[in-house]
Amino acid sequence: RFLGIFDTVTAVGGVMDGFDPHDSNNLQVKLALPPGVAKHVFHLTAKHECRYNFCLNSVKEQWPEMSLPGAHADIGGGYNPLE
Repeated sequence: RFLGIFDTVTAVGGVMDGFDPHDSNNLQVKLALPPGVAKHVFHLTAKHECRYNFCLNSVKEQWPEMSLPGAHADIGGGYNPLE
């Protein structure tokens, strides 16, 4: 009934865009949430994300989003303590 998602990003490159993963073109990768996937969806995003290859895939047209301070690893983990 509830779907919580973290910082949804993708990096896809193919023939149609010159194998360039640096844009929001997801080619044939289906990233949209289908109708009825959950009663409530909430998306947390990284406000200070700066990874060139990963554009944010927003759901704010249909569901609420909140940007938290930091990069993706600050809110979801992933970096070593000194990185």
